[in-house]
Amino acid sequence: MVGINPGMKLDAVSATLGVNPHGYYLDVNNGKKIVVYKYKHRYHKVLKIEVPTEHGLAGGSPRFRKPSNAYFVFDQYSGKLEGYITDLGRKSGEDLLMEESYLRLFLNNPGKMRKLKSGSAKSKSALRSSLKKKAGKVKRSKSQSSSKDKLKANRTPKGASAKSKKKDASSRSSAKLQNSEKVSTISFGSGLSFFITPSSWDNYETTKMPVINSMYDISLNNVVSLGVGLSYQRASGTYDYTYSYEDPWTGFEDITEEVTVSRSKLNLRLRTNFHYGRKEKLDMYSGFGLGLSLDRFNHTSSDPYYLEDASPNYPITLQIIPIGMQYYLTEKSGVHVELGLIGPYVVAFGLTFKL
Repeated sequence: MVGINPGMKLDAVSATLGVNPHGYYLDVNNGKKIVVYKYKHRYHKVLKIEVPTEHGLAGGSPRFRKPSNAYFVFDQYSGKLEGYITDLGRKSGEDLLMEESYLRLFLNNPGKMRKLKSGSAKSKSALRSSLKKKAGKVKRSKSQSSSKDKLKANRTPKGASAKSKKKDASSRSSAKLQNSEKVSTISFGSGLSFFITPSSWDNYETTKMPVINSMYDISLNNVVSLGVGLSYQRASGTYDYTYSYEDPWTGFEDITEEVTVSRSKLNLRLRTNFHYGRKEKLDMYSGFGLGLSLDRFNHTSSDPYYLEDASPNYPITLQIIPIGMQYYLTEKSGVHVELGLIGPYVVAFGLTFKL
């Protein structure tokens, strides 16, 4: 464990130790995650006659026994290691804390401590009990290394008020959200865009529909999510086109036909979002997307002899999301709104569901 340093991430700790975690506990009140690793103590086996020799100190074949636990404390928001302790360290820690308490008391009142230490058995027993009690208080204040205390941290104290219970439930939900992995969401909604129509349409009777959006995202961890988005929008303009037709029998005849010019855009893109400020119900993010747009112009007419003209285009489009937000009204459903640059919309809003 000499290669373990504060600030390391969980993957780096596992790689250094060469083993995977055996289990973990959450201290949702203090924002800590305690990861448990199993290990064995190393010994070396030598012949009995070699024990007092130099070879008996460093030679022989290695042996491993006495399975023990090591507890590594991580900050559950940053994921960085803050410290660790082993079963042996916990066992010997009480004696060390008692010695520390004795030295503190001795420095405060040397005469009294000498008298107690050199006094009767009853006085010594009282001294040891006092030191043990003080050491226990210090030990409890450093309870990040105790799995039992972590489990207690997840339980509401007996007799707590309704307000305290609600606060603890909120903390548990927040911790669950922060530590969730591969949570997927699907969103449906509408949006607004700078959907441009040709200037020749200015005199047309035009109709324009809002952007229709659907998105699917899956979180890789607490910060990054990947997904896919699909958007569609359509605009059309109608005008009457009149021309003269010369009939061999009746002469010239004016014919009026209704011509419809439309533009539709279908955008399919991959999206990557970076999440920050995640809380119990609120999830804020920024990101970008890259995809392909089917941009199509179409001309139709009421004249049965008119040849339909369609001009499709397939440009690659980039979308930038400066800010987005999801707010959950229930555990599984909520609303979303996000701003977009360059891409298929400038603002999108709708419903979001956790899968």
